[in-house]
Amino acid sequence: MSNKGIFYGIGAYLMWGFFPLYFKALQAVPAFEIMFHRVVWCFLFLAVVILVKKEWSNLKVELRQAARPAYLCLGSSPAGSQLAGVYLRGQLRAGG
Repeated sequence: MSNKGIFYGIGAYLMWGFFPLYFKALQAVPAFEIMFHRVVWCFLFLAVVILVKKEWSNLKVELRQAARPAYLCLGSSPAGSQLAGVYLRGQLRAGG
């Protein structure tokens, strides 16, 4: 049995604990700009991961099944971005 999950859990709690300090440093930056950077950098990071793992063929297959990715994006994107936006706005308004 592996203890990786415990370390991942502790890491996640530590990250969430330090987020207020991070957001305090970003108070002068508009929330929309932070969200925009988050989306762009996540996209670029995932593109690099797909490139390194040589998974372009799998990505093409998934994108050809047009209905499935569209429904997944339509279902998850608004909820995820709204949750992140509310959290980010609250942190920036509260001063970290």
